[in-house]
Amino acid sequence: MTEFIPRLPDLRQPPDDPRHYLLNHDAGWRIVKPKYDKPALIEESSDGALQLAPKSGNGRPLVDDAGTFGGLALPTGIAMDCAENLFLLDSEAGELKMFDPCDCLFKKLSCTGGLGSEPRKLREPHGIAICGGDLFVCDTGNHRVQVFALKGMTLRAIWESPAAAKSQTWQPFDIAFDSRGRAFVSDFANGAVHRFDRHGRWQTAFGDLTQPTHLAIDRHDRVYVVGKDRDKFAVFVFDADGKESGKAARPDKVAHYFCPPGFATDAKGNLYLGDWCKPESPHAKCKCAPTGDEWVKGVFDLRGNPVRVKQREQAALLWSSVVFAEEGAYLSAPLDSEIYRCQWHRVVLEGDLPNGAAVKVETFTAETTLDAADLDLLPDAAWRTQQNVRALTAGAWDCLITSPPGRFLYLRLGFRSNGAVTPRLARVKVFFPRISLRRYLPAVFGGDPVSADFTDRLLAVFDTTHRSVEEQVDNFARYLDPMATPAARDPWRLRPGRQS
Repeated sequence: MTEFIPRLPDLRQPPDDPRHYLLNHDAGWRIVKPKYDKPALIEESSDGALQLAPKSGNGRPLVDDAGTFGGLALPTGIAMDCAENLFLLDSEAGELKMFDPCDCLFKKLSCTGGLGSEPRKLREPHGIAICGGDLFVCDTGNHRVQVFALKGMTLRAIWESPAAAKSQTWQPFDIAFDSRGRAFVSDFANGAVHRFDRHGRWQTAFGDLTQPTHLAIDRHDRVYVVGKDRDKFAVFVFDADGKESGKAARPDKVAHYFCPPGFATDAKGNLYLGDWCKPESPHAKCKCAPTGDEWVKGVFDLRGNPVRVKQREQAALLWSSVVFAEEGAYLSAPLDSEIYRCQWHRVVLEGDLPNGAAVKVETFTAETTLDAADLDLLPDAAWRTQQNVRALTAGAWDCLITSPPGRFLYLRLGFRSNGAVTPRLARVKVFFPRISLRRYLPAVFGGDPVSADFTDRLLAVFDTTHRSVEEQVDNFARYLDPMATPAARDPWRLRPGRQS
């Protein structure tokens, strides 16, 4: 019996279909680094898009006094359970409070808190966290972590200083839990992060830090710790086993790894809970109604006290504007067609191009590779195509490459911005060689290079439409093969106006 071997669809290739280079985060952008005397004005965002780099010294910092990590996490001293009940630790009064959405205020939890050293009392507390049905409080001044049951606020356990601590008294500052229920506690006195299992048993300590304070854990169980780096504070990143993977610099570079907190916070740690305030019934009058249109409803400080914030000040407090570089250039490494005198076909850009931003597409071809110094010496006239992109219809745009034939192609993208916004390119495709519909016309339409070029450019409009239909037919087998299902959603493909 002949063994059945499933046949995969043939790869699209000449002479019927062009190939293409894919430039994106996964396949690699093939960026030629700028010379040492030129700043890197182009960078990858947290989701892998190519964009202009922000200017230094602007935007919301990753390190702030409230421990929000630039708005990516809840402030230190704030915790939320799975039912979206919001708990707050008033560190000055040593009290635990819970948010009442009907009355739109924080109410003290009975039989908890107060200043002192006895069990249930607190001294200079900082971080809190919720795991399962328990509330964990870092009682820093008393060198312990107290564990309360959410139901009835019963004191269930007290974590004393671990025996493995460098000194006999630790100072637990903040606490956070990963997806496996393990607790991570920053130890201000010993410059370390302690890890406990879900039953409160000490497992290990890691990090050689100076004055570690705020903690946050992202969706991949990476631990972010604020510690002192020489004369300023920085955010150190560790995996769950304590291996350091560097330092985080800006919120936008790591925002892709965090889940939204559920409400907005500003750099001072103020909580904007206006959307959480609601009356008991549709006919009841909510006590959180603002006194005037100029005031923002439902704003509280880290002690749970109402704060008066004017409407015109809200945007400046929540989102410190990021100022991007006005211009920058992306230059690709040589793209090799492996075809002598290859006529490169077209460039396709996909991404976002807001108002006030633009991209210029330039290409250069050669039969041999050139280094960065040679490319810098090229006159502007050597760069062809010269197409300005000012809008991406449904997130995509394409143009014909007008450079002469050559085996290697260099792609240069000029990014321009008004400073408030930036172009964002998710992927770039460069198609080659040019397989024009002219091959079905009489030879007179390509008798000389000038007429052939004109015919190709004219037919490119119809050729692009024809290729889009042909591509769906070529890829139809993917709809029948479960192994062809993407492992994850592509957020750029599933945006409004785009087909999946």
